[in-house]
Amino acid sequence: MHILKDFKIIFPGGYGEADELMDNIDINIILKNGDVYFATAFTLQNIGTLMSRDDGSVFWATDMFIVKNITKTTLRDAVAELIAQGNYISDAFTWIGTMDKQYPGKTFDDLPDMADGFNISN
Repeated sequence: MHILKDFKIIFPGGYGEADELMDNIDINIILKNGDVYFATAFTLQNIGTLMSRDDGSVFWATDMFIVKNITKTTLRDAVAELIAQGNYISDAFTWIGTMDKQYPGKTFDDLPDMADGFNISN
């Protein structure tokens, strides 16, 4: 998939030793216009495990989106797909403010893209 450069992904809790198929991760999506959105990516296996562990009849989470795995490439592609399909970022995720509030003193170019294959800093 073509990698769009009009957004960046930051992992507020870091991107550590996640199980690519059986985990979830919080992400911030920073748009070039300065808007910042929050979401949690889950895998189907992770949801199944959480439901079994909690013995509940329902599972839900705000700002949840489901991906086949939580590799950086898949996360980047999923966000790019939401944008390409009609800019569904504001429908799928919660707007948490602007860059100047969330990342004071930083510009879009200053922030690392933690899901960019060419910049995999944590």
